[in-house]
Amino acid sequence: TRIMSGDVKKPSRLKKATREALPLKMQIHCPSGAGKTFSALRIAYDLRPDHISKEDWKVLVADTEKRSASKYVGEDADGNVFDFYTEDVVPPYTVDKLGALIKMAVEEGVHVLVVDSLTHWWKESGGILNLVDDEKKRSSRGDGVSAWKVGDEAFRRMVNMILTCPIHIICAVRSKQTVSAEKDENGKTVIKKLGLQPEMRDDFIFALDIECALDPSDHTLMVGKTRCRKLDRGVFSPDRNKEFADIILEWLGNKVDVTKAREEDAAKHQAVLDAKAREVDALNDQLQTFLLKVAAAEDGDAVTALAKEAGATFGKAPPSIAGQVREALNERRKDLGLPIPGATK
Repeated sequence: TRIMSGDVKKPSRLKKATREALPLKMQIHCPSGAGKTFSALRIAYDLRPDHISKEDWKVLVADTEKRSASKYVGEDADGNVFDFYTEDVVPPYTVDKLGALIKMAVEEGVHVLVVDSLTHWWKESGGILNLVDDEKKRSSRGDGVSAWKVGDEAFRRMVNMILTCPIHIICAVRSKQTVSAEKDENGKTVIKKLGLQPEMRDDFIFALDIECALDPSDHTLMVGKTRCRKLDRGVFSPDRNKEFADIILEWLGNKVDVTKAREEDAAKHQAVLDAKAREVDALNDQLQTFLLKVAAAEDGDAVTALAKEAGATFGKAPPSIAGQVREALNERRKDLGLPIPGATK
């Protein structure tokens, strides 16, 4: 006779939330020429943790701006000399092309991928809006409902590629540009560039960890949407970029390595199962020994003593084992001509 596996209380499948070792996903947006490439590179280098040397820190720029990022090679910011890798990206800006770039970056051991600019994958040749326009032309309905099904699917694929990538990604995004005429401290009229809405789908920022706007007048970084509480509504002048990155590093560093955590969880879960299995084996051994005693009982006094022993030994046992003990005792009572507790006459 064996105990049914269903009688063993299973360990809970609920897991405590932990801070996993997830990489940064960030967006910087501003009008063209306002400094998003330089700022993105600066942050990419400031994200280097102490245990990785400057020589080993790999930054890759996916450059859609006609190799403009290469103009910053050799620049020194916050004690970091820009010495990065670059990949010149030309039309069409398909989601598959972005996926191939991300895959290459991961396989080559890149630590930070700067996509400059992601706007091209939204509105330029081969981009998502381009896909929608092409689908509208092909659609017999002549409307954008079916066309946007194609666009939505491409957008979801793009976002998923970015979010599931195991390295840091900084997305530089263009903003729609406008200007305003203002008076300076001397009363002279000056034209000031203003950055407005990012040229990207509105809900993209909600998928990211941090979204920042760069003021084109003085390159100040203004934090908008963020999951890092210390950065909430923060404003960082260029001389505080290192502080900005240090806050992110501290935030990312307050975590448990996901691989180690999962291995520990699996080991704990297996330990619980092993302990339960040992309990089952021990109960089965006790059950077999007890059933032999019941079969050898010669009179009512022996059966009564065994009933008391059963209460002490199997009082908290699973229902199936309690049932087997009760059934064995009653069978022996019946064989000896003894009354069975609870039976009607």
